[in-house]
Amino acid sequence: MRSKLKGTLWLAAGLVAAPLALTAVSSPAFAQAKELVIAAWGDPYKAVWYKSIVPNFEKATGAKIVWSDGFSSATLSKLTAQKDKPEIDLAMFDDGPYFQAVQLGLCRKLDFSKLPNAKDMIPAARDAGETGILWGAAGTGIFYHEPTFKEKKWAPPASFQDLWRPELKGQISIHNIKNSNGLFLLLSLTEMSGGKIPDNMEPGWAKLKDLAPRVATFDQYGETPTLVQQGVTVIGVWSNDRAWNLAAVGGVPIKFVFAKEGLFAFREAACIPNGRPDDRFALAHTFINMMMSKEQQEINAKEAGFIPFHTGVTGIVTAEETARIKFPNWDAINKNRAAWTERWNKEIERK
Repeated sequence: MRSKLKGTLWLAAGLVAAPLALTAVSSPAFAQAKELVIAAWGDPYKAVWYKSIVPNFEKATGAKIVWSDGFSSATLSKLTAQKDKPEIDLAMFDDGPYFQAVQLGLCRKLDFSKLPNAKDMIPAARDAGETGILWGAAGTGIFYHEPTFKEKKWAPPASFQDLWRPELKGQISIHNIKNSNGLFLLLSLTEMSGGKIPDNMEPGWAKLKDLAPRVATFDQYGETPTLVQQGVTVIGVWSNDRAWNLAAVGGVPIKFVFAKEGLFAFREAACIPNGRPDDRFALAHTFINMMMSKEQQEINAKEAGFIPFHTGVTGIVTAEETARIKFPNWDAINKNRAAWTERWNKEIERK
C-alpha cells in the first residue's frame, strides 16, 4: 500500500480549482443512442470504473456501456483495423499509441464546448491537441514483494541496476516492448548506460540482452499479478498505477519504487474515432467530461493509481517523486517503435 505522501504533484504550481460534480453534458442525442462502445484497459481499471463512472454515466444518459478490453497497443490495433468501418465510440490508451493513432488519422477533433471540466485540468492535459485529452499519468519503476525481501533480509531496490543483484536471478518479471513498461525499461537502460534516445540506443540494448537471461517472464497479457501472488516473481518493472492498485485494492504486499534514474511516465489519453454517428460523438464527450471531474480524478488516483491531472486533487505524489518524472518524446519514439519491436522479438524474446 502507498506510504503517507508529503507533497503533491500539482499544488507546487499554485493551482487551485473548485469542486466539480459528476454531471453529464446534456444533449438531445441521448434519446437516440442506446450504448457507448469503449475500448480501453481491462481490470483492475475496469473494475474501478464499473463502480464509479460507468453507473454514473449510464444513469445520466440512459445509454449502456459496452467495454472492449485490451492493452493500449491492442486498442490501437482495433482502431486501425476498423478505420474504414469503425465500431468503437471512445478509445482510452497510453499517450504513445494515442499519438500513433493521431498520425494515422484515426481520431476526430473534439468539441471542447462539450468538455467544461477541461478548464480545471493542468496545461499538459491539452498536449494531445484538439483530437484528444490527456487525463492522468502513470510511470514505470520497480516493484518488489516486501515480505520476501524482509524474510531474506534483502535491501529494498532503489535503482534499475538492482535487477542484476545475484539473489534475484530468475525471479524478475518485465513487460514486452509492446507495453509501455517494456518500452520505458529500454529507454531507462539506454540513459543509465550512457546512450541517447533515439540516436544511440545500443547501450540500452546491450543492458537488456544482459538482463534477459535473468528474467522469469516477459509479461504480454497482464499475468504479473498472478506471478507475484504465486511467488514466481519477487521483483520487476511495472507502472505505479498497477502496483499501487494491486497493493491497495488487491491486498498484495508489494511496494513501488521511483527508481533513482528517473521515472519515464505515460499519460492516459482519450479520443473519439472518426466515422461514428453524432449521437455516439455526443455521448463520448459526456464520458470524457466525467473522467475529468474532480470526483472521478480522486477515484482514479486512490483506487486505480493514476496521477491526477485535475488541479483540485492533491496529495498523491511527493515533491521528491515528482522531480523524477519525465515524459518521453513520442514523435521520436514512434518513428522507431516498429523497428525496436522487431529487434526485441528477435534478440530479447527469441522464440
